Order: sequence, then C-alpha cells, then structure tokens
Amino acid sequence: MEKEHCVPLSDAAVKLLESLPHKEGNNHIFPAERAVKLSDMALLMVPASDEADILADIYIDERIISDTHRYDSLHIAVTTTNDLEYIFSLNFKHINKIKTKTMTSLINIREGYKPIVIASPMEAIENEEKQYRR
Repeated sequence: MEKEHCVPLSDAAVKLLESLPHKEGNNHIFPAERAVKLSDMALLMVPASDEADILADIYIDERIISDTHRYDSLHIAVTTTNDLEYIFSLNFKHINKIKTKTMTSLINIREGYKPIVIASPMEAIENEEKQYRR
C-alpha cells in the first residue's frame, strides 16, 4: 500500500471539494478516464472560444490567476474546454504551481469539465522513461 499523502487545504478548498460530484467506487478526487498524447501539430491547432473566455474569467474571478495574467488563465481554459488532458509548462509563476493546479481542477469539475493535469516537460520525460523500463 502507498504511503498516505496529506495536502493542507484552505476552508474554501475543502468546501469546494465537498461540493463536487463523486463517482461510486472511485475514491480519487481527479480520476483519469484516459491518457492520450497529442502530436506537435495538434497543439498548434487548439482553438479559443467564447466558452474558454468565460472559464478564464471564472479562474480570474475566483482569484486563481490574476487579471493581469489573463493569457495564462485563457491557456488553461482553452485546454479544458477543448477536452485536452495536459498542459506542460515551465511557467512556475502562474500556471505550474500547486494553487493553480488544485483550484483550476476543482473549478473545472464544479463547472462540468474534466480536471486537467498541469506538469513540467521534465515530469513528462521522467514518466515516459519509467514506463519504458518496466
């Protein structure tokens, strides 16, 4: 059995977690339904939309990302509304940080979207190398 991992959360985060729908038989907060890799070309063709603009505004209104960094908020929203699963980013100031990772996933679920995984490119390489060693 894996060692238990405790993550400190604010009262607001706990309240949001408790309000999320839960799938019976799955005790994960953010269960992965599938794993898909995209080609470089697919990443160049992801469209923005009014739906993504609205979700980006929600991230800003919820103070996950500052309104002065709307592009970062839109980046996450476009990924979410296009049903993509990953953002690989070296932007540790606004995107690839614990608060953003946790709260955007919670908001995505609350708003009816799937949570996304935000990771660094190095994490993707590490996971891929581990996969090939098996």
